[in-house]
Amino acid sequence: MILVTAYPLGYAVVLSFYRYRLTDPAGKEFVGLKNYVTVLTDPVWWSAVSTTAIITLVSVGVELVLGFGFAWV
Repeated sequence: MILVTAYPLGYAVVLSFYRYRLTDPAGKEFVGLKNYVTVLTDPVWWSAVSTTAIITLVSVGVELVLGFGFAWV
């Protein structure tokens, strides 16, 4: 089970250091941390992260209150 989980995760980490297009699998180009710099400096990505965090916090809060309410009843 660990192999089935670890191999795809490890391969994804390795691929994250390359410029890799699914339409041209043979044309991998090593770019190092450039992909991470691109993502971490992209305002659209930060907007998506903040929106996801807000939705998560609100939904967990509502579910927590409703859960306690149903348990109390």
